[in-house]
Amino acid sequence: MLETMSRGMNLYYRGYLIHEDIRALYYTIFGTRPDRRELASAGTSREAMEWVDRRIVEQGPSCMLVWPSLFGTAPRSALAGL
Repeated sequence: MLETMSRGMNLYYRGYLIHEDIRALYYTIFGTRPDRRELASAGTSREAMEWVDRRIVEQGPSCMLVWPSLFGTAPRSALAGL
């Protein structure tokens, strides 16, 4: 993956990586960490961001984005001491 990402800018959007292959013409969308697999391509950075937004809506947020729910189960008495 490092060889394919040697040129162009990287845009990190909602946990995804959007890599600029050819400025304003071709962008590659990689998934979230840790493996960052290649998922799709888009013509512009805006189209790439819209693709990411659609994917999040379709699949729901990843476990990294729902971290507030992890802390919602703590008893109030435990939080009062902080």
